Amino acid sequence: MMNSRSSLVETLPRQAISSMTAESASFAVQQGLREPGWAYLAAKRCLDLALALPLLLVFVIAFLIVGVALILEDGFPILYSCEAVGLRGKSFRLYKFRSMRKDAETYFSRHPEQMAEFQREQKLREDPRVLRVGRIIRRTSIDEIPQVLNVLRGEMSFVGPRYVRQDELERYGTFGNLRLHMLPGITGLWQVSGRNTIPYEQRVVFDRTYYYTRSIRTDLAILFRTIPTVLSRRGAF
Repeated sequence: MMNSRSSLVETLPRQAISSMTAESASFAVQQGLREPGWAYLAAKRCLDLALALPLLLVFVIAFLIVGVALILEDGFPILYSCEAVGLRGKSFRLYKFRSMRKDAETYFSRHPEQMAEFQREQKLREDPRVLRVGRIIRRTSIDEIPQVLNVLRGEMSFVGPRYVRQDELERYGTFGNLRLHMLPGITGLWQVSGRNTIPYEQRVVFDRTYYYTRSIRTDLAILFRTIPTVLSRRGAF
């Protein structure tokens, strides 16, 4: 049994956790750990603002460059938005740079044979809907930059569980309600631990772990580990 939040967070993502179930992971991390108080939440918001405000300039530059590339390949729009579940179950519009063809929403009606993989993992490893420029911005995580707007609006944090849609919450079982006590994050334990190479069930394990190990030290550790993960493109496709 780990004795501190920081040691658990620094160690667990590197372990081979394929045999762990969501329930056993939840039990392990709950022992002797308490939820963070208002001081952590206030410090976390200050950290989010300190990072988001200067990144607005990065967003503007990326919008111009990515926007031109997208328009040349597939026309408008530049941004993609979807409805995600936020704090206390409140829905919000999450923003990304568009990486898929404009007819992506109707793709599965024409190719139902690929629906099973998408429903299981919420992604396709070789997704034919993704544009050429889309593959580039996904592998470099540039497509996530517009979420800085969500952070400034208080709908997301830089560090937290991966965002989900309403129909995904049932996959979290009894943890679904507790998950709604956290803001979704641009990065998190899942992103720095393998991203798309990790099965969906283990994403739930990471979200449970983060819930019971939250601290500013943990968030900073995840942020610093995000940088080499993005640069190496590990788990991105």
